[in-house]
Amino acid sequence: LGALAIGWSGKSRNWVTVFLETGMRRRELLDLEWSEVDVQNARINLKPSREKTKKGRVIPLTNRALNTLLAQKRYTGSPYVFTNPKTRKAYVSPYRTWLTIRKEAALPNARIHDLRHTLATHLRHQGVPKEDRMDLLGHSSEDAHSGYADKSIDILREVLEKHSPNTLAAHGTKT
Repeated sequence: LGALAIGWSGKSRNWVTVFLETGMRRRELLDLEWSEVDVQNARINLKPSREKTKKGRVIPLTNRALNTLLAQKRYTGSPYVFTNPKTRKAYVSPYRTWLTIRKEAALPNARIHDLRHTLATHLRHQGVPKEDRMDLLGHSSEDAHSGYADKSIDILREVLEKHSPNTLAAHGTKT
């Protein structure tokens, strides 16, 4: 899903890329204002009123996310990063674009929220500590986070293969 969304060339590709690169919630991203984007420090400063836990959040921007935001067209009179050109307001719903992406990916049941799960799972597989993943995704408790970084059976299989007693014995390693 992530590779398709980043490689997808549709006109709304930018919001999908930033979704994947930041793990922001749908409304956090679609209502993102230019005043919240700190280009110099490569981060987004979400106001408490715009963040689910009402604490506010600093979201670091990868080079890809920052460059994507810098390439985003600005509309005079609109504070929003992802502006509907007809209304000059934030997009109400990205579902038409999402339907196109799902169709191209042959993933009819994929949800936009799955992009957050994709990032969380990727971070987990890369060994990013749970506390850092929670901070990045804006989770205030382990319960809130537990559903995001689901264990991938393939990754667990790789871990078992790498660390099983038979594998270690085959390489002459004592257990």
